[in-house]
Amino acid sequence: MNKTGIDNSYGSFLSNIRIPIWLTIAAVVLFILVLAFTVNHARERDIVEQFSQQQRAIASGTAAGIEDLISSVEKSMIILSRLPCVTGVLPETTRQSIKVIYDNLDGKVEFIAVKDINGVVTAKYPSSIFEEITDESLKVAPYFQEIRKTGETYIGDLHLMREGETEDKVQSVIVAVPKYDTRNNFSGVVFTSLSLSAIIDRYIKATSDISGCGWIIDNNGAILVRPDKIHACMEPETLGNTQTVDGVPLKDVLAEGKEGYNECMLTTEGKKTKSIIAYAPVNAGSGRWFVAITTPYNKIVLLARKGFLNIIFWALGLIIVVIITGISITYLGVRRLRLEEELKRLREREGWQEKLLREYKTTEGIIAGSPIPTFVLNREHRVILWNRACSELTGIQAEDMIGTDNHSVPFYKKKRPALADIIVDHNTDALKKYYSTKNIQKSATVKGAYEARDYIGNLGGKDRHIYFLAAPIYDGKGEIIAAIETIQDVTPQKKLEQKFYESQKLAAIGQLSAGIAHEVRNPLSSIKMSLQILEKRLKPEGNDSKRFKIARREVEHLEQLVNDILIYAKPSEPLKKPEILHNILSHVLAMTEKSVLDKHIRVEMDIAHDLPPLMVDSAMLEQAFLNVCRNAIDAMDDRGVISISAWKSDGRIFVEFRDNGCGIPGEDMPHIFNPFFTKKKYGTGLGLTQIKKIIDLHRGTIKVSSNEGKGTSVVMTFPIKMSHQKG
Repeated sequence: MNKTGIDNSYGSFLSNIRIPIWLTIAAVVLFILVLAFTVNHARERDIVEQFSQQQRAIASGTAAGIEDLISSVEKSMIILSRLPCVTGVLPETTRQSIKVIYDNLDGKVEFIAVKDINGVVTAKYPSSIFEEITDESLKVAPYFQEIRKTGETYIGDLHLMREGETEDKVQSVIVAVPKYDTRNNFSGVVFTSLSLSAIIDRYIKATSDISGCGWIIDNNGAILVRPDKIHACMEPETLGNTQTVDGVPLKDVLAEGKEGYNECMLTTEGKKTKSIIAYAPVNAGSGRWFVAITTPYNKIVLLARKGFLNIIFWALGLIIVVIITGISITYLGVRRLRLEEELKRLREREGWQEKLLREYKTTEGIIAGSPIPTFVLNREHRVILWNRACSELTGIQAEDMIGTDNHSVPFYKKKRPALADIIVDHNTDALKKYYSTKNIQKSATVKGAYEARDYIGNLGGKDRHIYFLAAPIYDGKGEIIAAIETIQDVTPQKKLEQKFYESQKLAAIGQLSAGIAHEVRNPLSSIKMSLQILEKRLKPEGNDSKRFKIARREVEHLEQLVNDILIYAKPSEPLKKPEILHNILSHVLAMTEKSVLDKHIRVEMDIAHDLPPLMVDSAMLEQAFLNVCRNAIDAMDDRGVISISAWKSDGRIFVEFRDNGCGIPGEDMPHIFNPFFTKKKYGTGLGLTQIKKIIDLHRGTIKVSSNEGKGTSVVMTFPIKMSHQKG
């Protein structure tokens, strides 16, 4: 069967199964939606029931709190009515007692007053509030006649009319108790008005903030106390005519005097809104009030409806999954063949990738283990390889460098293009800018590579001469994808070159100096001898005698210079034999005794007693020590100090000359052993050169350290082993 036949059969198969698949999907969708709505309705009813019971408990607690408030005020009034000053009708004392009780109630009541048996107010506090309340308000209240008739406490409503008001009345709660005289006869009442603001602030507003709108209503649904307009959730005049969803008037429900809750339709902003009303009775005295808490039905079930929306969302997700699953099953057969082919190609590709990975790991391992410091940059100038040798050279570990562009910082202390950066960008302008003075040149062995030399200070804790070589890394298309750079420390080779050039220079200077010295030495001898003969014959006096002395001194200076040059240019091999170091130093001090005394210099010696004999040429060593002492004497003013010490350590003998003279400037330290380098007026510049030559001939070392203005230290060492072997 050909390919066309297969496609036709597959299309026929899809047309046959399309209707059953979509019917199944539609049935599943319908079932999921019905289930979701059913579950949501049940959850809403449960939530409303639980919330209503919770609101009833809150209303009951609020009612109990109001009852406690009224009870505490009643007890205070009873206590006040039994005070002797009240029963004996002493107005001023009674007023003070009323003030104490009023302050103790802390704003719970508006005022406290006392009426006599005729209903006349005999004491009151505070007086200011009675200036606002009309007398008619207190006369029309039935509490006085009710107490006189029953002799019991009266608790009920009180309408107080303010001065200047004609319609609006302030609804209050009055608590009145009888008072009796000493013969236990009725003598009047003590009464108070509970502060409406105290009830609102302490109970109603708090209830409104937590649970919904809070109200205090009477048996007929008339509102006695309600929160401010911010907390108002329905029109007050509609509450008395409210009916439950079952059609029962709310006032009939309240007439039973029990706590409970009902669903009612309340008018809010001109619209009928389904709400939950939870109520509880406030039983106090002859009146009965109710605490009512109303909450819109939509507010209660809001969370449940959000959950329902989530269920619908997940149901739609499930439907989509079902659809996708059906489509996937339909095309599974065709996709299987394609996947098998793709899998075959992936396996081939994986084989190539493994081969490339092995080659990459091999190359990376070779570079990482190479003793030559090496790093590799990618196209973004980020370090992708920093081998162990590079870490040892720079002191920076690979984990701190890989992935960054800080590869130039270890060498130049700041970011700037390295050779590898310039090769990656093929930037010839940067090459000229940064490496024109670094002996930059193309590599003769690597295509596209450049090499340069530079002196780097404090690289890995040392000053080094570095040789850089950077080369590009190409991809299969011949494009640069990275660059590799190697760094070699050529400081030892550079030092060898410098020593070689120095030795050639010194050899040339020595040959030239020796030739000149030989030619000058004989004429100087003749001039010196002639001066001596003329001085004896002429016997000059005055200025002539001074001129002869100056000429003789200058000839002697030139003769000393010639001798120094000959010693430097052609030093003879030392005639070594065992010598005591203390004897050599004592002889040197004897030769410098006059100069030491002239400048009043103090010489301190500290020579170890266990020093073995040295195998040295005593004359040469005396010359070297003598030159050091003369330099120290010349560097000091009067009353200086020269310290000479000697000790042995680590198979060597150490000899140190230390003075507290002017010291050597730091810029002169690198040149002090160069021939003819001197800052003295009459110096030859060969003193330290001779000393180093003599020390080298004895296989010793010399180190000079100086602090300008504080003094100089010269330390020479000689091997003990050589001394014993030849001794």
